[in-house]
Order: sequence, then C-alpha cells, then structure tokens
Amino acid sequence: MEERYILSEEEARTFHDFLLFIERCGAKGIEPIMLGAYAVKIYTKRERPTLDIDMWMEHSAFRDAAAIMEGIGYEIRKTESMFKAIKAKEGTESVIHILKGEPQSETHLVGIILSTDRRPFRRAALITLEGKQLRVRVPSLEALLLMKLMSLGLDREQDIVDVINLLLERFDDLNLRSFRTKAFETNFNWDIRSQVTKLAQWLDHGELDRIWEGYQQRKFLKREKERIKTALRELERGLSQEKIL
Repeated sequence: MEERYILSEEEARTFHDFLLFIERCGAKGIEPIMLGAYAVKIYTKRERPTLDIDMWMEHSAFRDAAAIMEGIGYEIRKTESMFKAIKAKEGTESVIHILKGEPQSETHLVGIILSTDRRPFRRAALITLEGKQLRVRVPSLEALLLMKLMSLGLDREQDIVDVINLLLERFDDLNLRSFRTKAFETNFNWDIRSQVTKLAQWLDHGELDRIWEGYQQRKFLKREKERIKTALRELERGLSQEKIL
C-alpha cells in the first residue's frame, strides 16, 4: 500500500492558517487564485513539505487581505507587486506570498501563463479541505502544470515533486490540446519541451528517485516511474507538433 507524506506540526499550523485566511477572505468576498504547492494539493490531495503558500489576487483586495493576515498573527512586508506575510514560531517561519494585480495585465511569467486561463477567473470552485467547504480559485490543470514546468531545476526540487504529483494523479484529466495551445500562446513551447526532456533525463539517471525520497519520505515506486515516463513521452510528443490554428 502506498504511504502518504504526513504533515509536520509546523506544516499543519501553516495549513490551519491557510484555511483561516481563506475563510475570512470569503466573508469579505475575496477569492484568491491559489498557486504553488497548495494549488497542487487541491488538484491531487497529495502533501509535500512546505511552509510556503503562494496566491494571486486582484489589486483591489490587497489591503483587506493584508489586514486579514495581520489579524491571524502575520507580519506584513510589502513590495510594489506583492506582499510577504511571515509568522515566526519556535525557529521556523510560515510564509505567505500574495501577488497582486489583474492576471491579464501582468507581464512576468506567472501573469503570462494566467492570462491564457480565462474561464477559471469568472467562476470560483467550491472545494472541501479538512472537512470544510471553501471557495477558492485555482489555475486550470494545464496552466498549473505549465507554471511548474517553467520553474524546474535541480535547485527547485519542490517543483519537481509537484510536477510528479500532478502527473501521477491528474495526467488522465489533462487536456493535451489545451496544454499545447497554452504553451504556444505564451511562446513558452520550446522552453516547456526542453523542461519535459530534462525531467525525462533525470528520471533515467535516478535523480528523481533521490528527490522524491527526500521530499515524500518513501521510495519512488516502479509503477509510478513508468507512469511518469509515459506522461512525459506524451507531453513531449504533443509539444513537438505544429501550433494548432
């Protein structure tokens, strides 16, 4: 039977803060777009070590969101495009990054990819986490996978684990045509193809075994590796095709 990663006490505390933040945002009509590990968690129901939460919200909600974070004990450090909310306890730091702005108007990597995702920002999804129903917005599966693939590197092992989890749990739900179209719309198609090839090479050379075991605290199963190999082959094949007009 497959073993699942168990949250540490610090991670459970961060997750509790996330739930509290989303609940209070909902009461004010704020619907953040989840990014990073928590978006992956929503799609896959799989855990991985993180004390870092990433999300995106409209500029108009920025002030209320900052007040909510301060209300649950976070110190706010603002920049022009985001704020970083930090809570230190017993030698560890929980960090929440909130990017602000309209997805369609941003020019950095996340904004470019989110700009291909029109439908999710018109209607939020109602999800259940820890027995609570919460209203949050997430990128489409295709956009989230694009973001994660663009971030890949041996110095970004957490993103490698996120990609593996997405492919293990949701590859059958991935719309390959939509994924390819988004890659071409953002002009990231060659970069993404290169990242997929790189991931396949790391799988062949055993790098993914080391990373997976370090993060998930269990062996990378043979059937899981075969599933990842098949998924990467299909992604690479799809990205090598000409742009769909």
